[in-house]
Amino acid sequence: MDDSRESVVFQTSWGWQRLTWRGEKVVSLSLPSSEQPAERSPAKYSVEPPFWIRELINRLRGYFESREVDFSDIEVDTSGATEFDQKVWACLRNVQRGSIVTYGELAKRIGRPGAARAVGNCCARNPVPIIIPCHRVVPAAGGVGGFSGGPEMKRRMLKMEGVYR
Repeated sequence: MDDSRESVVFQTSWGWQRLTWRGEKVVSLSLPSSEQPAERSPAKYSVEPPFWIRELINRLRGYFESREVDFSDIEVDTSGATEFDQKVWACLRNVQRGSIVTYGELAKRIGRPGAARAVGNCCARNPVPIIIPCHRVVPAAGGVGGFSGGPEMKRRMLKMEGVYR
């Protein structure tokens, strides 16, 4: 398998993001940051990303401008993930904008009741937040729970999606 990756850094209204892909699949997506990501190997940096990447960047920009955006057609490279992670992420892709699910509910949906903590750990490993909307998973006890971008960003995203006021 060809392991060559390409990457592009772009800006949204919420900050800078890095998108990495291999072939026709997204490998990783950083959450917005006020600081522009530095170039890191082993990624090779494309001067002009392919059309589908430019389209995805436009969708991501739209998402951060509060537009309803569908990412369900975006293929994600989960080849290095466990079967459990792949099941959680596949199920998560069905949680629509404006909806939330608890860690425990998500565990039940994949046939692993009682695996709420494992689901939370899986969400923390999500390589493509937003495309796989792990920010839509919350604790049953209330609050927003953990998030790689921090609880304030998670709260802000859920508020933008109409979940919280």
